[in-house]
Amino acid sequence: MLTASGTTIGQATYTITPISNGCPGTPETVTVTVYPSPVVTASVSSLNLCSGQTTDIVLTSNVPGTTFSWSVLPTGVIGALPDSGSSINQTLTTVGMTQGTVVYTITPMVNGCVGQSIDVTITVNPTPELFSSSNPPPICSGLSSGIIVTPNIPGTTIEWTVVQSGVAGAFDGSGSEVTPGAGIPISQVLTTTGNTQGTATYTITPINNGCAGEKITVVVTVNPLPSIDIQDGIVCIDSVTGSLIYGYTMDTELSAADYDFQWYFGSDMSTVIATGSSYVATEAGLYTVSIMNAVTGCTEVFMINVTESNPAQSATAVVTNYFEDSQAITVTVAGTGSYLYSLDGGAFQTSNVFLHVLPGEHTVTIQDAIGCTDITLVNILTIGYPHFFTPNGDGHNDTWNVWSLSGNQPNSEIQIFDRYGKLIKQIVPAGSGWDGTYNGQLLPSTDYWFTIKYMENGAEKLFKAHFSMKR
Repeated sequence: MLTASGTTIGQATYTITPISNGCPGTPETVTVTVYPSPVVTASVSSLNLCSGQTTDIVLTSNVPGTTFSWSVLPTGVIGALPDSGSSINQTLTTVGMTQGTVVYTITPMVNGCVGQSIDVTITVNPTPELFSSSNPPPICSGLSSGIIVTPNIPGTTIEWTVVQSGVAGAFDGSGSEVTPGAGIPISQVLTTTGNTQGTATYTITPINNGCAGEKITVVVTVNPLPSIDIQDGIVCIDSVTGSLIYGYTMDTELSAADYDFQWYFGSDMSTVIATGSSYVATEAGLYTVSIMNAVTGCTEVFMINVTESNPAQSATAVVTNYFEDSQAITVTVAGTGSYLYSLDGGAFQTSNVFLHVLPGEHTVTIQDAIGCTDITLVNILTIGYPHFFTPNGDGHNDTWNVWSLSGNQPNSEIQIFDRYGKLIKQIVPAGSGWDGTYNGQLLPSTDYWFTIKYMENGAEKLFKAHFSMKR
């Protein structure tokens, strides 16, 4: 047996001499050509394909000029054909929903010599599909997206992207079947971002054994919930008789043609007390209203807390810090409501203390948020004194006195001194005041000092200060 020693053609030359009875004949030369046996090598880009993909098998040999032919053994696959050439490029498709294979048996041949065949097995995975009952029915804001898709191949997973418009809560993701045959859910809680209908558009791709199937699109429509703006309120009740003075109107400002209403007193929602778009509370407590959109069926429940306020029975005002820049009026109300206070017709405030009040008579008005209380305190006196006077006989500021005490403390003792401490004059607020003379003589324009004894909220006090005389 002759064997080529390499990958090129070899020769063996035989010289044959015949011999008969010891006598050699004429030698003959015989040359035998020996061809190398080809060996095939298959380079495969992937042994696993998805249905519809094309094989990429490149064939080479150790012997130049080798040709290749192949036979096929398909199982559950179409598109595999026997042929010849230096590469195998065939589109393979599964005939069912199960994995298939193709066995390529490749034989090399060169110079009439057939080499050893090899097998290349290609696995073909089916392309998954998704089935869905089209788009799910519209949902109400705050509910799950409600998507369920069913794959045609067990073990299929999904990936999705989502575009939301007027909706929050949707995001890209992936999922798989938890219970065989139950489908793959996409459960995302979707809420509208406004008072109009929104959408979440899901693009879903099935994947099985690395093979991606055709995408499907599912649109989820999200309807908004009813929305109202009713603040907690107050009813005005007479604390003596228990009778209603003012109720609290709770108006949804929604159309009765578009919405259905059910009002309840309390939170157990056992007895409907009204079915209109508004309701007037007549007693303190928790009110509940259930509102349903008549078109979408979306329902929302709201609770409004109503408290009780009683009219104030009376009020008093106390002035503190007489003569000071920090003079204040403090109001005390005999009642249990939440009150507002106004000084001299000014803006209402929640504080019952007015600071830095100027000297003079003042009026304080007391109300509450719903008009349950309306009390006016008048003639509230804050005490001050003139810082100068001009006794020049023109009829203006010709005398000096603490006039602001003349109403409630007319007999308070006021003493006036010169700069050296000499007593010049003693007067009372109810009197005519000082005219700038001493024993009938005009005193010079300068500063003068005074003291005044007065009562502040039941306590006797002494105030000292000075003023100017300008002629």
